[in-house]
Amino acid sequence: MKVKHGKAIEITNQLSPQAAKVIAQWIGSYTVIKNQKTRLAQQAYQQWKAAGEDKENYPVVNQQVAFLNQSLPFLKTIPSQIRRNAGAKWFEAHTAFLCGLRRSPKVRWKYKKRNCYLSSELFDVQSMDKTRCLVQIKVSCKQSDKGYH
Repeated sequence: MKVKHGKAIEITNQLSPQAAKVIAQWIGSYTVIKNQKTRLAQQAYQQWKAAGEDKENYPVVNQQVAFLNQSLPFLKTIPSQIRRNAGAKWFEAHTAFLCGLRRSPKVRWKYKKRNCYLSSELFDVQSMDKTRCLVQIKVSCKQSDKGYH
């Protein structure tokens, strides 16, 4: 897998109100997923520790997030790429913790600065001239529904 690192840019003043709302929902949902995965891992660890199990029976976690759709139905409205990225990034952080490379993932509080990993699947970029381009956010990634902001 080839990883391309992007850069963070400030676009708050350049967004339409509709696009700002969509991106805020994506960021909030990304944080909710990571927080839920963190809480579930902490609960599993506490149960494992209370049971006095040996290291071979350490709780197994994965990057799947589909089961959260049942308890948090609003996640069904969020693009699958956002949900996938949240689960994968949480799993990456948790695996690094288990290897001793980082601290364990922590719950992010809603009043702190938050972020979200967006992939190019969620945007259409059209060149306008040599120095400008038009970026359209895909609200739905289905072929039949081309909702843009």
